[in-house]
Amino acid sequence: VNLSEDWMEDLRGAWKYSRSFVMDVNFSTKHVKLKNDDDFDLTGGSGYFTALPHYRAHLQIADNKQLKSTCHEHKAVNQVHATQKHLVSTGIGAIACARHRCFVLDTMVDFQKCEWQVNMDYVLCQAHSKLEGMPKAAIIYDIACQFSVHFGTSVVTLLCHSTLPQIPD
Repeated sequence: VNLSEDWMEDLRGAWKYSRSFVMDVNFSTKHVKLKNDDDFDLTGGSGYFTALPHYRAHLQIADNKQLKSTCHEHKAVNQVHATQKHLVSTGIGAIACARHRCFVLDTMVDFQKCEWQVNMDYVLCQAHSKLEGMPKAAIIYDIACQFSVHFGTSVVTLLCHSTLPQIPD
């Protein structure tokens, strides 16, 4: 609305048209397994969350090996192997627009094990697919130093890899 018609050709001003995403996880939210089999979800488990069939398919094909964190004392990453069998999910992860402070559509997921990279790989690919014509996106994430180490190689096998630009060697 507020852009000139040739904004996509403005290579010198590409920074003006970039997006900034904030990624984070909340482990205060726990989803305990239901005791009553007659209970049902009104929205099939989605609501603000991403489409479950695509997300579950992603988790099936994703490399589920979590590498040990190189960050000093980062418990969320290092506790990924903790046993929590009584829970359906151990928290939620999401991406929001840093500028407008609103969630990006289809970028909220539940976690099966602490801060597992495959979950956030998926939401970042989902967010990137919404950029239509935007040249860049900045990522703000408290464990970006750990997350970025294997992101380029981990998305090669994912369902969403076609939405990402080529990552230089």
